[in-house]
Amino acid sequence: MRRLLGGIGLCWLLLNSAVYAAQYSVTVVDNPRPVSLSGINDAGQIVGSAYQSGSILLDAYYWQSPHQGMDLGRLGCSYENEGECYSKAFDLNNNGVVIGESHTHPGYAYLPVAFRWENGAMEQITTVGVEFSRAQAINNRGTITGFGRATYNYSYVSQAYVRFNDGQTVGLWGAASGLASFAYGINDNDTAAGCYTPLGYLLTPGYWSDNGSGQYQLTALPAPGSQACVEAINDQNVMAGYAIDSTGAHHGAVWENEQFTDLGTLGVYVNYSHATAINNAKQVVGHYSSWQRLCRPTCRTKTHALGFIWENGAMTALDNLMAEPDVYVTDAFDINDSGQIAASGIVNGSAEFLILMPVP
Repeated sequence: MRRLLGGIGLCWLLLNSAVYAAQYSVTVVDNPRPVSLSGINDAGQIVGSAYQSGSILLDAYYWQSPHQGMDLGRLGCSYENEGECYSKAFDLNNNGVVIGESHTHPGYAYLPVAFRWENGAMEQITTVGVEFSRAQAINNRGTITGFGRATYNYSYVSQAYVRFNDGQTVGLWGAASGLASFAYGINDNDTAAGCYTPLGYLLTPGYWSDNGSGQYQLTALPAPGSQACVEAINDQNVMAGYAIDSTGAHHGAVWENEQFTDLGTLGVYVNYSHATAINNAKQVVGHYSSWQRLCRPTCRTKTHALGFIWENGAMTALDNLMAEPDVYVTDAFDINDSGQIAASGIVNGSAEFLILMPVP
């Protein structure tokens, strides 16, 4: 609001200054420019993917700072055309261990497999996946979770897993063996969270935890409507993800003490939001969609993706919390325990990948 305020307006603004105070500064991630960002640790180091310098090869990357990226390479390639192969990093822990998926040589059906990268070396890791495997998340103990297909018959029945630092792997099914399961997050207590398909196709949220005897058991979580899934879990077992209700509305969701909370959405004419990450302060980030005439910086009438943060029971557009002008946040991928957010957005009219830093 760039105008002089009368006495009443000025008092109101002072009383409500926290609502309008700029809360995040922005740093553009470059060298090289990412194609995707997916994880940020408590030191502010980030992972994702980028093209090799001067080539069309997409590799996993690790940025030790927003302006210093490291190409992690790949495990190999089974395609005749190497340009069709890739590697992608999905997460890293506070010790700088990175996990993700990569094509390998040789590989079955040209599908990627899970990898672990540490101290300059990428290695394929054994999981439940024989035909395909993905390492989705890693905790500070070095325990990895993800999912894979354990058969060669193109059944597309994936199984979640937990892989410990010593290489021991535990497969995680749904309510019964053979039903597909997917794990997307893991906390420092080695509890994994995700979803499974009790009917063979609809996703039901849940988490897997050690029952005290080294055996993992599934706890199903409540959700309204047709399906839902957990995408992240913090050390207090508070989980974030999404749920689709009977009207088709797709909303971000939080489960705390196994109770479901619908995060709602800030969108106009589009009933959509999606939570991607949660930290130990219970801050949740993600994106929502809005269909309206927005000038960002040019005016168009279309569906826009917009980043949000949810905390203390309220969802706020990250656009409203930027310290710098001409910064618009289109998605938020991850948040660390310092409140730093890996995001994407538009800066001075240019699409960029960003680190949002809380302003003291």
